[in-house]
Amino acid sequence: MSRRIYDGCIVSLETDRRTLPNGEAMEVEIVRHPGGAAVVAVDAAGAVCLLRQYRPALERWLWELPAGKIDHGEPPADTARRELAEETGMRARHWRPLGTVVSSPGVFTEVVHLYLATELTPGRTRVDAHEVFEVHWVPFAEALERARRRHRRRQDRSGAVQGRRSSVVIQALLEMAVLVAAGVAFRRLSPGVADAAAMRAALSQVVYDILLPALVFRVLVRSPLGGESLVISATAASAVLLALGATLLLARRLPPAALGAVALASAWPNATYLGLPVLEAVLGARGRGIAIQYDLFACLPLLLTVGLALASRLGQGGPPQPVWRRLAGVPALWAVAAAVAVQSAGLQVPALAQAVLDRLAPAVVPLMLLVLGMGLEFRRPGARRWRWVGWVLACQLFLMPAWVWGITALLPPGPELRTGLVLEAAMPSMVLGVVICDRFRLDTGLYAAAAALGTVAALVTLPLWHGVL
Repeated sequence: MSRRIYDGCIVSLETDRRTLPNGEAMEVEIVRHPGGAAVVAVDAAGAVCLLRQYRPALERWLWELPAGKIDHGEPPADTARRELAEETGMRARHWRPLGTVVSSPGVFTEVVHLYLATELTPGRTRVDAHEVFEVHWVPFAEALERARRRHRRRQDRSGAVQGRRSSVVIQALLEMAVLVAAGVAFRRLSPGVADAAAMRAALSQVVYDILLPALVFRVLVRSPLGGESLVISATAASAVLLALGATLLLARRLPPAALGAVALASAWPNATYLGLPVLEAVLGARGRGIAIQYDLFACLPLLLTVGLALASRLGQGGPPQPVWRRLAGVPALWAVAAAVAVQSAGLQVPALAQAVLDRLAPAVVPLMLLVLGMGLEFRRPGARRWRWVGWVLACQLFLMPAWVWGITALLPPGPELRTGLVLEAAMPSMVLGVVICDRFRLDTGLYAAAAALGTVAALVTLPLWHGVL
């Protein structure tokens, strides 16, 4: 005879004595649950809807499908339609059942009914106050890869997992190193090309003006821009300003041209051209969002304001353009503004536009790495400058990531976000700084040596930081 122990708003707990198929009797504890429905919602571009939701019982964020419990014995299909509309604002024209999942059959009676929803149209969300989540649209192949990675992590939580995680980073860095090396070789050998520098400038312009803005818009329009964006931008800004302040204090006796080069090289990481490929390899689509926001919401604005003002003061190239003109001249920032406007208005990107963006985005990373290699050059600094090259490497590869690792431990933003922030902070100096040094007549040789050696050293230090995380 069953005995009811607890009745709650969602579940009830009872005990019972049951006879098993082998004839044995046992006492069982049963948690009664009304069941639920979950939705695999796929848009016209082939992206699937995932929720990053905070679960108080576990005190952490989880990635989930839009889902909810069955209310008052309603048909599971009605639950699926209601939850999709309330949590994402989407309505689907076509529905198909995918089967059921029994979440924990040893104790729970809960059965989750799965549905595929396609031909989506946007509407308004209705989110309860106790539901804290973000809506993400992730390419279907990327969602499957995430599931595989999480499954592998659950399979083995021993030291072997740490080795496998590090090997993933090393493999990704080796692949990137081949592309960077190809760019270096092309610049030096220039097979059949009269002016390799002009070709690098042209490719860089294509990435800067077309491909990168397309990727920025594609990523941000599918990412929630809220509290997490503030965490990313505040963390990035604190790391840049920490390194800049420490450098200006310690190197204040250097000649102005050397001081300006060391300050730029120490404070501003290669957050997009190297950071984006690394984070994409480690964290997938979520890594792209972190890298783009780290750079465009903090590093780049600080570079175009504080960095150029410092270069102008310490160099000899004349005053830079007004701040508003510098910011207005960055196409990627226009893409940020467009993505924010689309999200704020609750608009849906047309299928044709999504398809075009999906075509352009994959070209960004390989071209970035080639251009990075074509721009890397080693200019030997004076004998007395080598210790400052060492200081730049210490700042970029150890001080800044250690700072970010520390502050994210005090206010944990979640394991994936923390990994992305620390790895972004551990990137070497941006190659763009060589152009800035030339423009303002700073010590270009010192900067170029620090950027080139830092990029090589990062092949070792990035896997180390990933291993720590």
